Order: sequence, then C-alpha cells, then structure tokens
Amino acid sequence: EEPLRQALRLQGESAEILSDLARCLAGLERPDEAVDLYRKALELDPGAVPRLIDVGNALAEADRFDEALAYFAEAARLRPDERVAFLNLGNMLRRRSRPLLALASYRRAIEIDPDYVEARYNAANTLLALGRYEEAVSAYREALLRRPGDVDASNNMAVALRGLGKEAQAKAVLTQVVQREPLFARARYNLAEILVDEGRYEEAIESYRATTTIAPDWVDPIESLAHLLATCPKAALRDLDYALELAGKAVDLTAGREPQPVATLAEVYFQADRVGEAITTAERALALARTGSRVELAADILARLELYRAQEESAEGRPGN
Repeated sequence: EEPLRQALRLQGESAEILSDLARCLAGLERPDEAVDLYRKALELDPGAVPRLIDVGNALAEADRFDEALAYFAEAARLRPDERVAFLNLGNMLRRRSRPLLALASYRRAIEIDPDYVEARYNAANTLLALGRYEEAVSAYREALLRRPGDVDASNNMAVALRGLGKEAQAKAVLTQVVQREPLFARARYNLAEILVDEGRYEEAIESYRATTTIAPDWVDPIESLAHLLATCPKAALRDLDYALELAGKAVDLTAGREPQPVATLAEVYFQADRVGEAITTAERALALARTGSRVELAADILARLELYRAQEESAEGRPGN
C-alpha cells in the first residue's frame, strides 16, 4: 500500500496507480476505500470498461449490490462483447432476486464465449433455483464437459437429478464426488438425504455424522441427524440423548429464530416421552413458521402439534393420572 501511495505523491494521480492501489486495498478487505479509488481512476479514464468492472466488483465486495449492478450494466452496454461484464451483471441480478434477467445475462456471456465455464455454472445454478431441473442438468453437463471433475457442478447436478426423481443417478454422481473429495460436506449431506429415502438408515447416519464433523456449525445436517436418530424406523439405531443434544445445538446456532430446528427439537422431546415440552416447543415452532409465512411447514408442525396434544390428553385420561 505505502509504495503505491508514494508513487501517487511523486507522479501525481494516474488511473493505473489508483487502480493498483484500489486492488491492494480490496485485497486488504477495505472495499469502501477501494471503491473510492476505482471511481477516481474512472474519472481520469471515463468510459473505460475494465475500470467500470473494477468499480462494480469493489461495490459488490462492499455488499452495495444495486450500485454494482449499475456499473456492470454500463460496462455491458459500452462493450457488448465483454463476457465478464455479462457474468457479473448476472450475478448482481441474481442477488437482487431477478433470476430470469440473470439467466439472460449468463446466456449472453456464453454466446460471447461458449467455453466460459463460470457463466455456464451460474446459469445452471439459476435454472436449479427456478426448479427447471431438466435444463439445469443439461447446463451442468455442459459445464462439466469443459471442466471435468468440478465437484460443485457435480453436486448441484445431483440435486437437479433428485428434483427429477432420478435418485439412482443422483446417488451415483454424489458417490463419485465423495470419493474424489471426502471433505465436501454438501455432497455428503445430499448423499445422506438419498440414503434416508432408500431406507438405508445406518449408512445415512454415518453420512450425516461425517458431514457434521466436516462442518460442525452447519445447521441442516445437525438438524437432520437429530430427527433421524429420534425417529428412525429401525429402533436399534435410535439415540435420543444424542438427538436431543444435536437438536438443541441446531436451535442455538439459529438463535431460536428458525422454525425447522425448533420443530425437530419438539419431535425429539415427543419421542423421549416428554410430551409437555414437545407441545410447548412445537407451539414456538408454529409461531415462527407463521411469522415467516412458511405455510407448508406451519401445516406440518400443526399436524404434529395436534398429535402431541392428543397424546397428552390420552395420558391424562388413564387411571392413576
């Protein structure tokens, strides 16, 4: 940083030196300062597309996505054959929940450069998020043709295959990913989900456990493992004490603000015959789901809550209670 500042003092302001200093500050995680310097460089070199992209990147690093979007859009307008401008514009459009426009931007980047793997991968991710699974699988395959062995693309393609109901294909892809990258937590988690669907509970538990070891603060596998250990159809595989520990951790990690971990904690209480605590906890989960407009989850929690209440009423009606 200091040599670049010294160069500015000696040589006066120059777009190149200002840009170099901005890159330095961005690397030091000082994005707001980097933005100011990139803008000064752009003033000295107006309309320069690389500098427009630099400003946009710095703004994105500072989480100033709407401003970044404007710079990338201007870069794309000025140079309609600049693939990076369209890639980054697509990224910002996705951030602003405009997936169809993002997809169009990614596709323009691919038209400019058919071998642009990042654009193909991001287009595939957008299609996956839109639930357009067939197109997503095709897009991931195109990306993998150009970058074989990409574990992220393979994992996400497996998710799309599962969305199509092609569980066997998804499982085969995920098994290869885990063999290639044993510490890839998302692939292990997705594989565990398929193993549960297949009724291969012991293997699923092993895969969930491996995931929680790799990513000890990732809530989804913690919560899923807690639920399985509490409700596993194979009673010999249940471990209510550990399930309670895991469910409590999932609730703590989300500060008690997410309904699904709270609902799982309620289920663990119920399976442990702590029905009163199950009811109180499920009521909490239901309130959270309703507050967050999680309609389907709220319906599921309500159904479980009614079961818990019926169980409590049944127990109260027994002789001696």
